[in-house]
Amino acid sequence: MYNSSLVGKFPPGFGNLTSLENFDASINYLHGDFSELRSLSNLVTLQLVENKFSGKVPAEFGEFKKLVVLSLYTNELTGVLPLKLGLWAEFDYIDVSENFLTGPIPPEMCNRGTMKELLMLQNRFTGGIPASYGDCTSLTRFRVSNNSLSGVIPRGVWGLPNVRLIDIAFNQFEGPIPSDIENGKALTEMVYENSWRRSAQEGGKDKPDWLEKKSAKLDAVFRVSAFDVLMIVLLEYNVDILVKLMLIRNLIAEGQGGVLSEGGIRLRDAWKPLNGYLSRAFALRSGRPLEKPLRLSFGYDDLHS
Repeated sequence: MYNSSLVGKFPPGFGNLTSLENFDASINYLHGDFSELRSLSNLVTLQLVENKFSGKVPAEFGEFKKLVVLSLYTNELTGVLPLKLGLWAEFDYIDVSENFLTGPIPPEMCNRGTMKELLMLQNRFTGGIPASYGDCTSLTRFRVSNNSLSGVIPRGVWGLPNVRLIDIAFNQFEGPIPSDIENGKALTEMVYENSWRRSAQEGGKDKPDWLEKKSAKLDAVFRVSAFDVLMIVLLEYNVDILVKLMLIRNLIAEGQGGVLSEGGIRLRDAWKPLNGYLSRAFALRSGRPLEKPLRLSFGYDDLHS
């Protein structure tokens, strides 16, 4: 039923298919709620992405013991996720991104030790990241950006041994990035636009030294989404590990000094031409050019010439 131009709701009686194990009706024009799915307790994979489903995620999903894959991204779902989600099932993959979900992040989703990808970006979740997620050693991708989350990132999250991507940008988190990020041997991509900027600007007591120590590890992508964070990274830390840098939602103005291309930094794969200027120090570290060319991307239409 994947990408079949289906229109309408689940038909009456669909919930009687209690032996159903795998169901994928993604990329259609389906709408309505999930009431017909409440009794499908034998589901192993449920994929309903890019439809127009609304209403709540049924509390019964938290009781499904066989569910491994739950993919509901890009719908119009509201309400809270079942707090028992993951308590019984050995989840491998959950993606509920791009909905209108509210309330806390369920604390049990990583408890079974099998979760690999947990993607919850662009919702309206509140509260903090559960402390139990710091023990989710199987996790490889964790994305909760563009929510209303707050508090301190639990110790252990940054240093998870298998995590490759951590994306927590555009929330209201506080505190420094802890030193246990050095344990994140697989980490190659992070998106962080929260209180690191503030803590580094407020005297530098919490300046992370992990950036230099991870020079052999964080060598694929490093994203920074605020100009002042960018300056801190480039001027105060070892930036030779940088391969790609994304500047999004900027207000870069001209007249601040030399042009960006000085010092060996080149524009490659940019989203749009650079019309603004940055200080000469941007292109130089310790009075010499960067050892590697830096690929930069500029997002949105807010660069000013």
